[in-house]
Amino acid sequence: VMFANPDALEGEQNLIGFDHNDDDDVMEEESQEKMKDPCAPPMDHATAWMAELDPDNDEASVSRALSDAFNTNKSDALTDATNHDDDDEDDLEEESREKALREEEQFPDEVELTRTEKGRDRYARYRALKSFRKSFWDPMENLPNDYAKMFQFENFRGTQRDVLREVKEDIAYSQQQATDDDNVTDDINMDDNDDDDIGSTSTASSSKECYIPINTPVTITLSLPSNTPTPSPTSLPPFVTATSLLPHENKASVLHIHLSPLENAPVIKSKDVLTFRTGFRSFHARPIFSHSNLNCDKHKYEKFLPPKGFCTATVYAPITYTPCPVLVFTKDGNKLVATGSIATADTRRIIVKRSILTGYPTRVHKRWATVKYMFYNPEDVRWFRPAGLTTKFGLKGHILESVGDHGTMKCLFDRPIKQHDTVCLALYKRVFPKFCEGGLRVW
Repeated sequence: VMFANPDALEGEQNLIGFDHNDDDDVMEEESQEKMKDPCAPPMDHATAWMAELDPDNDEASVSRALSDAFNTNKSDALTDATNHDDDDEDDLEEESREKALREEEQFPDEVELTRTEKGRDRYARYRALKSFRKSFWDPMENLPNDYAKMFQFENFRGTQRDVLREVKEDIAYSQQQATDDDNVTDDINMDDNDDDDIGSTSTASSSKECYIPINTPVTITLSLPSNTPTPSPTSLPPFVTATSLLPHENKASVLHIHLSPLENAPVIKSKDVLTFRTGFRSFHARPIFSHSNLNCDKHKYEKFLPPKGFCTATVYAPITYTPCPVLVFTKDGNKLVATGSIATADTRRIIVKRSILTGYPTRVHKRWATVKYMFYNPEDVRWFRPAGLTTKFGLKGHILESVGDHGTMKCLFDRPIKQHDTVCLALYKRVFPKFCEGGLRVW
């Protein structure tokens, strides 16, 4: 009978540096170091690696190749890093906009005051309205200086109807004149000299003579300033489009455009620079978005272009009569974000921005409640005391008095309030579109 004798050290690893071949390796390394030139410069890691990879090349060629490769890779790496940083910044901005849009959809128009911020200073230009639909708002009150440059229509629809009727009459007259015989010209001249119709016929003929019949060849001569350089034939475009303007279309006004966003369009904020194409004219503008209220003279401002549905964009733009389709692109004009049509040109359309301050009831007793976290100093409570309060459950109330020195206030409502309700104070301010840098440029 034989028994196995276990070895206690079987399967154990040897300690590092105590292999049986370590002494031979150390001696070989020492001999190689002695053979090296003592005056040679020390080799860095990359040069040593290149020399080991290709031992036939001399040190100078290896260093030169390594330097060229390092410089090329460094410039490419810097370019890639810059492009990567730009992409990261664009992605971060897009994510922040999407987050702000989600918060706006979840808590529309809600704002908060910090503990060190004074509400009476931040919202000095705001006002409270008893009824958004019925309260009066003067459309000519506190207009910006840019409105002095805008053309104002007394009745845009009526003006458009009159202009288009006159144009149609003049076009029909020019077509009839082109098909008549040569003696029609003499008859027109005789009618112009008639004393009975001198007040009406002369005006009509002078206005109708400016229209050219269809299919009539013409020669267009452009009058350029004396200091304008003469363009060469190679610099001219292959074709030029000449278009006439209707009366008032050479002026600027406040245009309102009905828009519908496209699917997968980027998040667009109000007052972002966009490219508008209205017919044959294009221009940059900074629109503000709003909802169209049919039974109200005030329209609520929107911070973002709604991802679904319709909205109205208000811009400073050249006057264009309806119907006219509109295409909206990004600032660089590479991506289409919305489509629509021109609605009207009206400087009296009131667009109102709403800001809602919220507070939470801490003590509730029937119709009385102690509200906190809306203001943080008693001066703000006394400043906004005349404004009315509402809740998310449909209650209406007002501020009674300030309690303490931290902005707590006592409020009274028309019905018993619940503990989990939210108290809201709505404030309103009229907003206007903005010009782009350099003003309005049409091409």
